[in-house]
Amino acid sequence: SPNRSFPGSTVAVGYNVCTGAGDSPANAIDMTINGQGSLPSHSVNGVTVPGFGLCWSQTDTVNIPVGTPPGTRWCSTLTASRTSDSDDTDVSAQACLDIIDNPYLRVYGNDIVSGGVIAPVGDESCSTVPASVRNATSNLQSVVRGFGATVYGAAVQYSARVSGGPSGNESAITSFGTRNDAGSTALAYANGGQFSATGECIPNLYDRAVKTAGPGVSLVGNIGAIVGAANRDQQFVLPSGNVTITNQFQNWPDNTVVVINGDLTINGNITYAGSYANTASIPSLIFIVRGNINISPSVDIIDGLYVATPTVLGGGVISTCTGGRSNTGNRNFCNRQLRINGSFVAQKVDFLRTYRTIGAAASCGNTAACHQSNAAELFLFSPELYMAETSLITSSTSALGDIEQLRDLPPVVVP
Repeated sequence: SPNRSFPGSTVAVGYNVCTGAGDSPANAIDMTINGQGSLPSHSVNGVTVPGFGLCWSQTDTVNIPVGTPPGTRWCSTLTASRTSDSDDTDVSAQACLDIIDNPYLRVYGNDIVSGGVIAPVGDESCSTVPASVRNATSNLQSVVRGFGATVYGAAVQYSARVSGGPSGNESAITSFGTRNDAGSTALAYANGGQFSATGECIPNLYDRAVKTAGPGVSLVGNIGAIVGAANRDQQFVLPSGNVTITNQFQNWPDNTVVVINGDLTINGNITYAGSYANTASIPSLIFIVRGNINISPSVDIIDGLYVATPTVLGGGVISTCTGGRSNTGNRNFCNRQLRINGSFVAQKVDFLRTYRTIGAAASCGNTAACHQSNAAELFLFSPELYMAETSLITSSTSALGDIEQLRDLPPVVVP
């Protein structure tokens, strides 16, 4: 137990031999255990099970080597025979352990917030949202192993606020690999206590964007019309319908908001230009979608802010690997790291990349590059979004918000 595990983990394998009605407990039993791989093999002779319906039990602790290839199957066969009864038929049973990937998420430069609801169109206070929906428990399911300087796996550099409490996610890491506290979730909060017990009402950025009017807002017929636009500070609103991006936004130099009423499929990398002379030329990309955002498994990197808001029929989901759920039996389908230089806002995020496994990070220590290189999804939030000089999504009736002050609060992380 369990019957599936991952490289770098420790599992317990249990064996039971029980007597049934009519069995004589006086007859000793010989047990032979034949294991494969790291599953042990050994013999136990002359065991007397003390009574009808009782059991002999044994548990072996097994360490799965870090280098064990996912897809490996190890089986252990237990054979029991009567020591003094040659006419008795031997009894055998087999159990198998499948070795799987256990990918993890890593977040740097910002917090994780899970829970609440995106405000419906026209209701920025979420007053029409039932309390059972707004205050529903959310989940942040991830995996982390080790303690102190040996912590590895899922982590967020600052804090994790989760309405149901986090499950296995590391917070407040310092030196980009270890934490500065004795608890595994010292900056992981649930609603109540430090925060209100009422679920978060997240602004509907799509609703705000479509209300914005002014010289910087343009209605365009397709995604190709955005490329090469003369004005740097622009918000583009596309007609209703699904949109696919291939290579239109590589080395993007401008400050741009793209508003889409439909699903967005990203089939190519999205990157900022490599350098800029001053803050006035810092690029930024914000995709605001009323629907879902689906990222192709071939995509390596996306820069910018990605917002997926639901419709009345659902949606508002960001998937990091299009088709990942329908290809769960093929570990290579989503086996590529996705790096997000920015952030996500969504009703739900499906992290579906299968790149590497937590066991590969067991020896990373406090080496940032090692933890980052083994993460399936890696968020590196950079300050471009704050520093880019933009007046977008700022109509008199609805504003994204102005930054009045930036201040470092503890923990202050020094690379």
